[in-house]
Amino acid sequence: MSKIENCIGSGVKITQVEFNIGLNGHMYTENGVAVLLRQAGFKLYDDAYFVDNGKYLGNDEPTFVGLTSIIASVKEIKDKVKDLCDILQQDCIAILIDNYEGKLIYNKRHLKQVPKLKFDSDLFIDAYNKNKFNKNFK
Repeated sequence: MSKIENCIGSGVKITQVEFNIGLNGHMYTENGVAVLLRQAGFKLYDDAYFVDNGKYLGNDEPTFVGLTSIIASVKEIKDKVKDLCDILQQDCIAILIDNYEGKLIYNKRHLKQVPKLKFDSDLFIDAYNKNKFNKNFK
């Protein structure tokens, strides 16, 4: 039996994860953030990320925008993103899973008594034009 035949029906799922990561407050450049994502196990192609102008708490912030894929559960993805929050000294990182599940993942130091913001799709910067490639987009 080939490796492909062995995987059929195994429940293995490749999950698409889009990232919006603020570039203020840490020493990492666009390429440095890409390296960290790869080290965390996310597949990221060189032409699948860029920097755009985002907003956080009403302030403009240069924002890393990247399209990745990974074989991992949503819980594993969240844990990896929490670790990235700590490394990058971010309050939170915005992700979009499989084009429909938007989340703000907060760092491990976030105080329970401080309210968390909710994911806002109007503020999320898409990694690609979803109107052009709308097969998955909901």
